[in-house]
Amino acid sequence: MLEGEIVHKDSLGSDQKITPGSVNWMVAGKGVTHTERTPLELRNGNTFIAHGYQIWVALPKDLEDCEPEFHHIEEKELPKWQEGSARFKLIAGEGYGKKSPVPVKSELFMIEMKTEEAFQLNTKDKLKGEIGICIVEGSIEACGESVEKGNMLVSKVEDVCNVKVSPNSHLLLFGGKPFEEERFIYWNFVSSSKEKLEKAKENWRNKAFPKVTNDTTYVEMPEY
Repeated sequence: MLEGEIVHKDSLGSDQKITPGSVNWMVAGKGVTHTERTPLELRNGNTFIAHGYQIWVALPKDLEDCEPEFHHIEEKELPKWQEGSARFKLIAGEGYGKKSPVPVKSELFMIEMKTEEAFQLNTKDKLKGEIGICIVEGSIEACGESVEKGNMLVSKVEDVCNVKVSPNSHLLLFGGKPFEEERFIYWNFVSSSKEKLEKAKENWRNKAFPKVTNDTTYVEMPEY
């Protein structure tokens, strides 16, 4: 969460407000439902900005049917460091010789980076696996081209990403070791098995998923 507040509730019984800089980390596993809504105290007719990122992370094949989990990690618990004028925060996984307290299930990383001056970002020997760069604010220069905010770059080259970051930029770096198996997605369902996707679709139509405590709302699954 970058700005604003959201309340997360789920079928595990979790009821957690997320504030700027903190992380809500939910493991869907064999099946979970959840809601994300404006806190009651902010429903006062005034306007406010809610700005954040919901990142989906595939589970390893042998953990796809694990028990669901929910974890909340405060901003102060996340590793932070500085290189020159660039500030880094490790949100999840491992990188730059540091490890986040977020309990991930595979080799991955997610890092927030902010610059005040121009910065040469070189991730060689600092991050492992494929790398995505989401430009929240500012721009970067890669392969002779300038890429502005609202775009994302992906590097398939192992452990190597060398780009020039403009002053006053805000980036999210994320990625990791790719899985051997293909993943399939349909709406909110992700699996390495198309048969499991079909079963999940059937269960959702039949309202057989676990329910969020004291919540009777239901979102129809789109058919496409």
